[in-house]
Amino acid sequence: ELFRAVDERLVCEIEHQLGTGEVREYRIEPWGFVLHKGRLLLVAGKVLEAVKTRERRFYNVDGLRRLNVVAGPATPPPARATEYDRIFRDSFGIWLSEAPQKSKVHLRARKALAALLQQRSMHWTQREDPREGEWLDVHFDVVICPEFRAWVRSMIPDVQVVSPESLRDELRAEVAEWLRSPDPETDCSGDV
Repeated sequence: ELFRAVDERLVCEIEHQLGTGEVREYRIEPWGFVLHKGRLLLVAGKVLEAVKTRERRFYNVDGLRRLNVVAGPATPPPARATEYDRIFRDSFGIWLSEAPQKSKVHLRARKALAALLQQRSMHWTQREDPREGEWLDVHFDVVICPEFRAWVRSMIPDVQVVSPESLRDELRAEVAEWLRSPDPETDCSGDV
């Protein structure tokens, strides 16, 4: 049904599960598919009834929980909506957007993480500057999106955020909150 909806550009209502597990309903005009970072994405115009327009969105096909065709052929997408080289240029991981402003990010990595970042480019703007000792400075010009935050967070304690200060402060606050948590599943004050 999904492939027919894309092929015939049929207006659909979908239920889509987000990465958080939350399921949301959308009215969409499917435009096509793109394979990005190993994930098949449905490219569609999310119908915004209040303003009578469509907003381009990418839906992970694995997250589709329900699809119902509700109307006949939709209007074709705007030409810029399917210029994938331009759209994906500044993506990080599976997250992408043309709207937010990029930031200059300076990270300091050590141990196995430093070696990994010297071997593998995580973003086309990545630049490494070795330091004396076990640390490596890594620079990005990137949108600080949820995917980038999660990636940096996953490297703690072998990463330090040098700049921007706002990202460093945000991550410090998250770690402090986690350490203060009374939840026995996350409380690290007792015996392991």
